[in-house]
Amino acid sequence: APSRENPRRQRVLAQVSSQAAGEIPVEEQGGSMLIRCAFFEGRVRDGQEAAFDSFVEQQLLPLWRRFPGSAGVRVLRHVAADQAAPPIHMMLEFDYPSQADIERTMASPERTEARAKTQELLSMFDGRLYHVVFERKD
Repeated sequence: APSRENPRRQRVLAQVSSQAAGEIPVEEQGGSMLIRCAFFEGRVRDGQEAAFDSFVEQQLLPLWRRFPGSAGVRVLRHVAADQAAPPIHMMLEFDYPSQADIERTMASPERTEARAKTQELLSMFDGRLYHVVFERKD
């Protein structure tokens, strides 16, 4: 059965849970959020799959979680796709309450460090990495 709980209350409860977990609180922005996505289009080099996944989990994810201004990060790994779809191996989603928050991340030492580590990761990857910003309206 669908939840009958007030959507605003659900968002507040989610915020309280995130704050308790040490995440940056998401401020209400008229029900919208900017999502900066990173697309890893291509494939992991043969024999590098476990090392690639381990590097993401152990080296990059802790840095991504510390991005100032970001309200959260999700790592999405390829499971299945339409036959005509581009070969997206992995996608990252970073939540931002505003463009100013994105800019804060872009100028941060954490991002500089993550970019250097991402270059190491790309040595295990054949393809390209690019970013797209979307707006999500609730």
